[in-house]
Amino acid sequence: MGLFSPLAKRRGTAAEATAPARPDGVLLWVHCPSAARLPIVASLAASLRADGEDLSILVTLPPVAKDQITVPAPTARADFIITSQPVDAAEITAFLDHWSPDLLIWMEGDLHAPLLKATHLRGISALLVDAHSDRLPPLRANWPLRLNSSPTTLFDRALASDGATARRLIRDGLPPARVEVNGLLDSVPAALPYNEAERADMAADLGTRPVWLAAGVTLAELPEVILAQRSALRSAHRLLLVLLPADPKDEGAFAAALGAAGLVYGLRAEDDSVDETSSVLLADSAIELGLWYRLASMTFMGGTLRPGGQSRHPFEPAALGSAVLAGPNVQPFGAAYLRLERAGGARLLRSGEELAATIDQLLAPDKTAKMALAAWQITTTGAEGTNRIVDLVKLYLERQGAA
Repeated sequence: MGLFSPLAKRRGTAAEATAPARPDGVLLWVHCPSAARLPIVASLAASLRADGEDLSILVTLPPVAKDQITVPAPTARADFIITSQPVDAAEITAFLDHWSPDLLIWMEGDLHAPLLKATHLRGISALLVDAHSDRLPPLRANWPLRLNSSPTTLFDRALASDGATARRLIRDGLPPARVEVNGLLDSVPAALPYNEAERADMAADLGTRPVWLAAGVTLAELPEVILAQRSALRSAHRLLLVLLPADPKDEGAFAAALGAAGLVYGLRAEDDSVDETSSVLLADSAIELGLWYRLASMTFMGGTLRPGGQSRHPFEPAALGSAVLAGPNVQPFGAAYLRLERAGGARLLRSGEELAATIDQLLAPDKTAKMALAAWQITTTGAEGTNRIVDLVKLYLERQGAA
């Protein structure tokens, strides 16, 4: 049965008939290689809107059953639509007829030549971003029939993750002027706010005391965190742990556990200062994370030691000068954690038992400073990569008269 069979046509028409209506105004279509990369798309959308762009986002994922597509909380909004990538000719036609996107951003590779060709024929500009050489079509023999050149030549602009990929894109036929190296793309959350006067007062209270933060810790992780603080106090008796429970309702249980372990603690909710005799400050709200990230030389990301926990984005502390520690359960931000680890800005622990030893190892200021710098540099690079894409989106929308 051919691609344009009545059955295929009905299938494509039916799929779009059940889709939500196309939003009014500019529609940016982003093809995302996996659901795990959705936070990056959400970060890009936030950057575009912060830059004054009034647009909606349509995200396609590789073909999956409709009920397998889940929307992460940061992207759950009416102008952020997620659907399956169309595959056959009828689905592609129905998809483009229904959505009529103004611009396409294709992430990484795994190019679908018929879809890209149909998009190109409709005069829709396409950008390839975060391109990886191992995700590009390998051989000319594998190009689809009716394509006289690599599918990569269908892009108006390509942002390569590294120099080798850029050279590969040029060999495939893209003019050098349409290729640039933009580094790896990752989601970069906005820097969390803080009160500078409060930070200055707290820094004056702390003086030369070393500080580490355990952010979003679950009750199941609390014993390992307590063990790490008790162990570290043997060699750094003035060390302060700022401890933020994942659930504010657990504050009483946290306080009881700290007392049972013989740790002197203060409650942030009761006192704005830190007593010199306290080795733990029990924080009561994630609203102040911007303050704690700026004061702590290293941050342990709670929710990562036990299955079922939920980590915050590691770029939050990294962007504010805090080295990052985490357990093995780092999804949905696994790629970001891995980038930080490879750059030397994070330590990924295999188990809770490693936390105490790692804190002991990193008490030397020069070690944490080196890690914090590496982490900050990664977040800066990620922000620059996102900013470049924002600039290109604005340029191509203006060229098409859609902005």
